[in-house]
Amino acid sequence: MGHKARLLTMLTGCIAVGVLLMYVAFHQLYQNGLQAEAKLMISHVHTLERVYKLEKKDFVYWDEPYGAMLNGVDNCAQPEAAAEVGFYISGCHREGAAIPRYAYRILKETVGDHYRIEASSGSDKEGRSFVCFDSDKQNIWQSSQNLEFSQVESCW
Repeated sequence: MGHKARLLTMLTGCIAVGVLLMYVAFHQLYQNGLQAEAKLMISHVHTLERVYKLEKKDFVYWDEPYGAMLNGVDNCAQPEAAAEVGFYISGCHREGAAIPRYAYRILKETVGDHYRIEASSGSDKEGRSFVCFDSDKQNIWQSSQNLEFSQVESCW
């Protein structure tokens, strides 16, 4: 009986380690996918801004977040400036689309004719993030006009 018990203990340990590794791998994959979503949308806005600048000789800015709810406040009303450049979040305007996980805004830099784009993770009324896996942190990505991404606060 001792041999079978030892084998069963080893098998249980291997299964537990396997489940833990699969959970961590899923967690990492999911998190990386969400971060890629923010980077992709920021790149999209950069492109729209540059095209708008070529056509109109100016950039467009909006201070109000557009996209995901922040602390339970709906931000799906498309700002006029976002509509002007053609920035559209389908999760806000299309029935059955996945809810947006980030809220975006374009801020005017204080020096020169530059802008900064921010993507903030959405959150419910209790402040629980739609992106992060704990409730007390927020995931914010930003990029200046030169397309360098920086993560202001990490979910980890």
